[in-house]
Parts: sequence; C-alpha cells; structure tokens
Amino acid sequence: MNYLQKLMRLIWISFAVIAFIFLLGTYYEIHTYQNIAQYYPPPGKQYDLKNSTIHANVLGKDTGKEPTIVIEAGIGSWSKDWQIVQQRLSAYTQVVTYDRAGYGWSSPIAEFQSAEQQTSDLRKLLNKLDIKTPIILVAHSAGGVYARMYLEEYPEDVAGLVLIDTRNEYFSKENPEYSLKMLAAETQKLNSFLAQIGFIRFLNSSMSLNHLPEEFDKQLYKDVLWDKYFFDTITEEVNNIQRLESELEPLPNNIPITVIIPDNQQMNAEELGFSQQYEQLLQQEWLKHQLSMNADRHIIAEDSSHSVMFDNPDIIVSETLHMIRDLSVEQ
Repeated sequence: MNYLQKLMRLIWISFAVIAFIFLLGTYYEIHTYQNIAQYYPPPGKQYDLKNSTIHANVLGKDTGKEPTIVIEAGIGSWSKDWQIVQQRLSAYTQVVTYDRAGYGWSSPIAEFQSAEQQTSDLRKLLNKLDIKTPIILVAHSAGGVYARMYLEEYPEDVAGLVLIDTRNEYFSKENPEYSLKMLAAETQKLNSFLAQIGFIRFLNSSMSLNHLPEEFDKQLYKDVLWDKYFFDTITEEVNNIQRLESELEPLPNNIPITVIIPDNQQMNAEELGFSQQYEQLLQQEWLKHQLSMNADRHIIAEDSSHSVMFDNPDIIVSETLHMIRDLSVEQ
C-alpha cells in the first residue's frame, strides 16, 4: 500500500468516525428531547393554544382582592429563572410564570411569531388559566418590550407594570454601532447546530451556569432548556427585538409603573472591541434612559447585575408588593 492509498484510507476512516459521532449525537439529542417530560416533569401544566403548546406554572391563590402577577422573562430566559421571586410573591397573591414558544416545556416555534402573535398567545393563555384581569406584569430585559406590547394591545388587562432593567425605545437608536454588535454576538446559530447533533447536552458544560443561585438545579437547565429550539428561538427574538423596540408607544400615565435598575450593569463593550471608557459611557447612557422612562418609581437594585431575579430577588418582591398596596388604596 503506497503513501497515497494510506492517506485516502486515513481520510475515509476519519470521515466514518466523524459521521458516527454526528449520528450518535443526533440520536442522543432526539431521544433526550422526546423523553424530557418523562425525565423532568414540568412544574406546571401545558396548554394547547392551537398554534403552540405553552407551559405555565401558577402558584398562590386568587384572593379576589390583589391582582394576579404575570412574569414576562427576557430573551434566553424561562419560567425556572423566576422560581425564587414566584415562590415569595405567591404567599400574597396568585403568580403566573410561563415559557414562551421555543423555551423550556413549551413547544418549539414552527415559524417566526409576529408581535401580534406574541401578545395573542399570552392573552389566550391567561384565558385558559381563567386569570382575572387586570393583572400586574413583571417584566425583565427584552420581556419589557413584550409586556409593553401586551399593554398596548390590551390596556384594560393591565393594572400596573414592574420593569426590571428592560430594553426600551431609546438606547439602541442612540448607540447603533454597539447595539448591532451586541445583538450579533447574542445570536446562537453555532450553538443551535451543536445542540442538534447532541454536543451541547453531551458535553454538559456548566461554564455558563455559574450565575445561577446555588439552590437551582443546573442539570435541569442543561437537559430541558439547552436544545436546538431554544437556541433558534433566541436568534429569532434577537433578530427582531430592535424593530419591536422602535414600534413601542410611550409609556402611559394612567397606571402605576416601577422601573428597577441594577447598580452593576455590565455592557461588555470591551469584549466587542470597544474601549473601557466607552463601556463606562454606555453604562451612563443606559442609566440615563432607565431613569428617563415615564414611571412613578425608579429603584436601584443594590449589589445586582442585569440578572436581578438572581442577585436581588427581594427588591422585585418588595416593589411588586408596594404596587399592590398602592392599587388597593386607589380602590
């Protein structure tokens, strides 16, 4: 056997090994995905909305006095991220967390969901749950955009807004270069491919879960959340968030609104090729726009990063209860 024949044989063997690994990984991913509900039963229930099946978890009791609280998570976030806040608030009133289509125990999105579809899904879900309105919407990050879209479409359904370090209609417009780079870095096409062939679950890396509180089940995140549909949904939402921001109407004056701002906001500008000075400038710009939002209260969350629900859940609980008390006084 000459050198060329040996080389070709080595290449074919390499291809065969790679193909076997890909097939094994794909089978592992499909098998795990199909049996997720068996391995990890959802804490809530799954509701058929015709175009999708949405998982929602309801804790606490409807007292008939306090409004129900509905939590709208940000991009890449899901119902389990809010377990601490939900458990604590449920001692006072009914609290709903849910997974948007493509996240967690909800079905994957078959096609891009319009803004109207997003708000319509939540309305259908609340009807399925027999939730009495008006509600208080507690929203984080890009979830603030979805919450405001819901308010614009169904103003009679919303008694108040708690906006936690949410995206708004100003920042991206005034910082376009940074915003485009930041959003491009958040797309997940590579991870989607790796998840499809089982590498994400199989490698089981916990590096990106160090931000979670110690009591959280990290294995749950890896096995339930980290699938191809999760990463595809992130990419879809990231690609459309700026357009949705630009279409937002001004915040209203006729309902209570609280804005919660972390005191340790990291813009990651240096990782995107900008200077440390620009990082500081962006932090100042972000704070300026948060403080300029039309709200009754602007609250600083001490010792907190963007993930306020992990770092300082007490401030979310206390401010939401403050809003409930104010609404009770108004009645």
